[in-house]
Amino acid sequence: TKLIDGVLGVAAPDKVEEVKDAIKAFEGAVGVDIDKDLFSNFGEVVVSYSSPSDGFLGTGAVIAIQVKDGKKMIATIEKLAKAIPQNPLGEVTLKRKAYHGGEIVQLGIAGPQVNSHFATIGIYKNWFVYSQYPQPIKGFILRQEGVLPAWKANESLTKVLARFPSEFNSISISDPRPTV
Repeated sequence: TKLIDGVLGVAAPDKVEEVKDAIKAFEGAVGVDIDKDLFSNFGEVVVSYSSPSDGFLGTGAVIAIQVKDGKKMIATIEKLAKAIPQNPLGEVTLKRKAYHGGEIVQLGIAGPQVNSHFATIGIYKNWFVYSQYPQPIKGFILRQEGVLPAWKANESLTKVLARFPSEFNSISISDPRPTV
């Protein structure tokens, strides 16, 4: 919301209060404080990866973000999903399923012309995990539990990484060999 305020302050300063009021009205109607219940629940670590064994042609992509309270995050997402009004395609559905100590939530649309999911969210311990499909989230959970092998830097990469200055807080590594 601060980002929206900042952008509007430059682009349309006369609309800032109007938009703030609209956000407050939405939060009140849904019962969610977007800053407190959603964004402040995220931690400091974000991991993005793609695992060819979890989905081909990029469908194994995962974004995992540390969370402070997974149950609160699921409750917030549930409230937000229920607040989406029915549209011509149908209504937003939420399917929850327990999986190896975590929870997988599939968001979809169900109606007369379509019955499809459009996103999958997982909560496992202190992680919020997003993927388009459930398989990569299941892979994430199984790797955390040691059932599937997790990625580890090999010896040559470890040596290269040791030379990086400590102020770097992000790195991207790509190895196309497993996919090929």
